[in-house]
Amino acid sequence: MARLFYNNASGQLGATLGSSIGNTTITFATVPPFATVGSPDYIPLMVYGGLGTIYGFEIVYLTAYTAGNLTGTVLRQAEDSGNWLVSPHAAGSTWANVPTILDKTQVSWRGYRNAALNLANGTATLIPMDTANWTTGGAYALTISATQGLECNLTGWYQVNAAFGISKAYALDERYFASIQVSGSEWLRGDDRGTEDATGPAAGNNNDIWTASGLVYMVAGVDYIGFYGYNNSGSSSALAVGQPFLTRLDVTLMEVA
Repeated sequence: MARLFYNNASGQLGATLGSSIGNTTITFATVPPFATVGSPDYIPLMVYGGLGTIYGFEIVYLTAYTAGNLTGTVLRQAEDSGNWLVSPHAAGSTWANVPTILDKTQVSWRGYRNAALNLANGTATLIPMDTANWTTGGAYALTISATQGLECNLTGWYQVNAAFGISKAYALDERYFASIQVSGSEWLRGDDRGTEDATGPAAGNNNDIWTASGLVYMVAGVDYIGFYGYNNSGSSSALAVGQPFLTRLDVTLMEVA
C-alpha cells in the first residue's frame, strides 16, 4: 500500500460531491495530474467549500482513478471522522492533495521486560514487554498486549529494534536466535549463534545479547509485532530482565501507508 502525493496538485470540483457517505464519485473541473491509481494505493485529498459557505473540510481518499479522466472513486470521511463529518461539497469547491495530520504523526514505543521469563528449550518463546519507557502517537499509539506483543493502530512501515539477554551460566556454543514476527509469521531473524565461551557469565551478568532489527509493514487494527527468543541449549534459560538496557524492544513509525 502506498499513500501518494503530487506537487502542485489542486483544483476545483466540477460537480457536487454529495452529503452521503455513499456518494463516492468525485468529479474534477479539470483533469488532475494523477497517474492511474488503484487498490491498495490511494491519494489523500482535502476538500473544502471555502470561508462563508456551509461546506466544511473533509478528507477523502481517491482510491480508484484512471489517468486523464475527470472522475474517480473516493472513500468518504477517511480521517478524523469525529471532527470532519461527511459534508456536501458544491461544484467549485477546492480540492488539494496535501499532507494531513497522519503524515506528521510521531508514533514510537520503547520498553523492556521487567518480570522474570524463561525461554523453553527447543522452541521459540514470545517475549512480551511489560514495562514502557515511553510511547507517542496519541490515538495512533502502539498498544501493548501480553498475548500478542505490540498492536498496530496506524498502517505503515515501522523500524523495529529488539534484543534479549540470557541470565545463566551456560556451556560453550549453546544456540539461541532472535526473531521478529508480524501477526504470527516470522518477518525477519537477527542474531543466530552460540554462546561466547564455555564458562559463561554468572547469573544476572548477561554478557551475551541477541538482537534483531529491520523494517516491518503493519496494517492498523490487524497486525501486531511479536519478539521471540529461540533456545536450543538443552534446558530452560532465564532471560536477563529488570533493566531497560537488557531485554528490550523499540518501534518507530517511519512512513504512513
